[in-house]
Amino acid sequence: MGIIERPMDYFLGIALMALVLGVGFFFLLSNKDTVIRIISIISGSLGFG
Repeated sequence: MGIIERPMDYFLGIALMALVLGVGFFFLLSNKDTVIRIISIISGSLGFG
């Protein structure tokens, strides 16, 4: 059940992660104000702000 035994699952995992990262990056670029607000809320709840 390792990576070498199932290269297709491994490839699909990488493709899915790349897709999520791409969508997330596009979201970040198009919604900078919202992202800054979310980051400030998260960092504030973690005790950094």
